[in-house]
Amino acid sequence: MQAVIIAGGEGTRLRPLTSTTPKPLLPVANRPMIARVVDLLVANGIDDIIVTVAYLGSAIRTYLGDGTDWGARIRYLQEESPLGTAGAVRNARHLLEDTFIVLSGDVVTTVDLEAARRFHHERGASATMVLTTVPDPTEFGVVATEDSGAVTRLIEKPSWGEVFTDTVNTGVYILEPSVLDRIPANRAVDFSEEVFPQILDDRGALFGYVADGYWADVGTFSGFHQTHHDVLDGRAGIAPSGFELAPGVYVGDRSTIDPSALLEAPCIVGNDVRIGPGSRLGPYTVVGHGVRVGSDVHLDGTIVFDHAWIADGARLGRAIVGRGVDIRRRVNVHDGAVLADGVLVGRDAVVRADIRVYPGKTVDPLATVANSIVWESGASRTVFGPLGISGLANVDINPEMATRIAMALASQLPPNGAVLAARDTSRAARIIKRAMMVGFNAVGLDVWDLEATTTPVLRHAVAATDAVAGVRVALDADDPQALTIELLGAEGADLVATERRKVERALEREEFRRVSASEIGDLVMVSHATDRWKAAVTALLDIERIRERAFKLVLDYSYGVVASSLPQAIASFHADVLATHAYPSTARLIRLRLEEQIAELGRLVRGAKADLGAIVNAGGERLLLTDARGRVVPIAGIATILAEHLVATGKVRRLVASAAVASSVADTARALGIEFAWCGLSRADLAAAVADAPGTLAIGHSGLVFYSGCASSSDAAVTLGLILEALATTGTDLAHVIDRTPAETTVAEAVPVPYAVLGATMRGLRTFAEEQGPVELVATDGLRAQFQDRFWLLSPDPQEPVVTVIVGAADPEVAKDDLAVLRTAVAARRDEATQGRKGSNSNGSLPPSTSARG
Repeated sequence: MQAVIIAGGEGTRLRPLTSTTPKPLLPVANRPMIARVVDLLVANGIDDIIVTVAYLGSAIRTYLGDGTDWGARIRYLQEESPLGTAGAVRNARHLLEDTFIVLSGDVVTTVDLEAARRFHHERGASATMVLTTVPDPTEFGVVATEDSGAVTRLIEKPSWGEVFTDTVNTGVYILEPSVLDRIPANRAVDFSEEVFPQILDDRGALFGYVADGYWADVGTFSGFHQTHHDVLDGRAGIAPSGFELAPGVYVGDRSTIDPSALLEAPCIVGNDVRIGPGSRLGPYTVVGHGVRVGSDVHLDGTIVFDHAWIADGARLGRAIVGRGVDIRRRVNVHDGAVLADGVLVGRDAVVRADIRVYPGKTVDPLATVANSIVWESGASRTVFGPLGISGLANVDINPEMATRIAMALASQLPPNGAVLAARDTSRAARIIKRAMMVGFNAVGLDVWDLEATTTPVLRHAVAATDAVAGVRVALDADDPQALTIELLGAEGADLVATERRKVERALEREEFRRVSASEIGDLVMVSHATDRWKAAVTALLDIERIRERAFKLVLDYSYGVVASSLPQAIASFHADVLATHAYPSTARLIRLRLEEQIAELGRLVRGAKADLGAIVNAGGERLLLTDARGRVVPIAGIATILAEHLVATGKVRRLVASAAVASSVADTARALGIEFAWCGLSRADLAAAVADAPGTLAIGHSGLVFYSGCASSSDAAVTLGLILEALATTGTDLAHVIDRTPAETTVAEAVPVPYAVLGATMRGLRTFAEEQGPVELVATDGLRAQFQDRFWLLSPDPQEPVVTVIVGAADPEVAKDDLAVLRTAVAARRDEATQGRKGSNSNGSLPPSTSARG
């Protein structure tokens, strides 16, 4: 017997899942419905199968192929326009030789087809409808039969007043080819609405066979969930795939589940899945193949399709998560929500119950989605962040993306040039750097490979050679699952804003230069770059004065690649050094916690009776210092000692600080009689401030220090050397620096503000700040408001729809209170802008105890 599978429907009731995937390919218990239909046919000895396709038909053709994987022969018929169930089958008339069976490709059933075929032949029927009983027949076609099975009455989707039985049409039919002669050509015709009523009126041989076994029409989201419940409860007669780890808990091949994760029966985990520590999969949760579940994730009855990413701390209820969906940290998705294929949900976002998010859309970080997202663009505001291009390793920053980034940058550079490439010691950075090297070569540039080295070494190598650019890939300091790609210009500095925009535009439009095979770039290994960097560092310092002081140091290398280069420079100081975490190790670096590093460094400094301690970040750019008692030196203190020393030696005439640095740096500049200016928060802003004016020292709030002697780079080796030089010159120590640096507590918080109202919100916040009393306003990376004894910084994020609120004050309680007030003020101005009306200042006004002083 032959079979015809009808697979041309659009599945509109299951939008947005069916916006990019034909309904028959939607998975039930991790296997597409049409695959289960083919399984059923082959199990019943039917291996000659014809599939009618229309909507997204190529996807079905690609999945099923010619049927070899099932041991069957599969052929296809394409509908150029919708022809209904009967019209689609009529198109196969020339392929059907004898009795055949018709099924929908989007049902889940275990009915005995062989028993239905025997019934059909025993009755001598022209058409046999396979029937089943359901509690609510109003969504189906009800069918009345005599004891012999002869059909006596048909009503399609009756009202409750028309219901005369609970026996309904399953859409499975056994037919003789002669039935097709009743079907008109070239128009839409349906079996249940036209063909079968006509046979019944003509007193033809129309029978109904009430089948045993399971049958479900998966036409709605509630039905989709219910079918999964039936499978997991054993009512469907379908055995879930995978190893039964515990009663009702099925786990697929090559999946890894942390011992602390909890899987509650019944649930299914597909192949190649990873589930992190502390995560919980509640009853009726189904996780598809290749899914990554982070730590402390809760899935309660969630259906997750293949290759989704669910980051740490996410909470998902009875929702459906489409293929390749990317859910970031601490996202909350409520019951009934549907996230279609390729959706990105930003960190800390909330998706309310029953919301539909269509394919490829983006939910902004910290957003609360109360309305379905159908048309909104999912485009990112900018590719570049404060330190470069960042994203989850092998998710956002994958080899394909890395190659495209390299081609976008290289297309802006002259052909036949060379790019210097470096990375940290992680495997993730290694594969991304290699992908970028391919991209550079493909656009006609050579790549000079430095392999694993620090950012300062790379910057120096770019500036000291004929290289036209540089790139370094490394783990993100704030997220061990993420990578940052740093792109450098010909002088070793970060790309300026105009250069970044050109790269973004080329990346978006895929405007990549193409070269012939003979013009493809080459790959060259580079040696001695660290030696040349060391010589440049020591040339900037008064090495003899440092050696005279005979410092005793404790250095923490943070398990970074900096442990391979910085000791070479430190050796020139002739200092007595106790080193910790002093070898590159990605696994150990990921587990490091700064608070624990500081505490351990303090103990070692005190125990060794050292002059000072320092924590150097893995990339070799940032430095955190402690005095001999283990106290952390504030950024303002580092600015003071460096500025005083460099001004005294005539090397610095201008001090610049990022807008988030303590207010006392401005006082330091005034006391020294030099020019002072605030600048933006990014590394590029600091580097530009130094490059624009010789004799400039720039201090970043994150520990970055830029100095005119090495304008393109913040180098921990240079910073440490200059501080030791200053201490040796003055004969003082860091304890004295800390004691005379005014105390200032800094607190920060991100408040969500949609891009559409960001400008209006910032305008309202400027007015609000002016109303609080005497204030000095500086517009840089947002708005910095300097009061007599504290400052506010309101800074829009370049990549996320949030405003970062930073408050600095001598009194920690004042800083905490001001932060709460500003949080309320930002939300109030945002809401006013959203509503399109002017608001009063009643929301967000400072209480009397924290009103602006002076």
